Amino acid sequence: MSILNEKISSLRELVDGLNLKDVQDQNKIISGLVDALDVFAQEIERIDNFQIRMQEQVNTIDEDLGELEDEVYEDEFEDDLIEISCPHCEEIISFSENEINENDEVECPVCHKTFEVEWECDCECDCDCSNDKE
Repeated sequence: MSILNEKISSLRELVDGLNLKDVQDQNKIISGLVDALDVFAQEIERIDNFQIRMQEQVNTIDEDLGELEDEVYEDEFEDDLIEISCPHCEEIISFSENEINENDEVECPVCHKTFEVEWECDCECDCDCSNDKE
């Protein structure tokens, strides 16, 4: 942006030092303005091209990271999701255990009504859970 600043500074000196009643002086100012605008356009184009290249790189990194996350966390994400039918709207919804509040209630994302989640123990030990979440 130093070229742009130099052009603007030069233009400012022209405006300060010239008598604007003279047509030749006005032409110098107009020419200086056009030069400054040309530098603006070139700099904006350079920044735009840089931004496009950076966005392409970010998209590539995001895709690679998504594939890596799928490979690393595939089992973890599948195990944490619970599917249940909403008793109010009967839509099948998915949620994680983290979305359940302390009263064992969850909000349906479709009808926005809350309902209690009834837990069934699926452990293979002889525990005293009585099919309740603890």
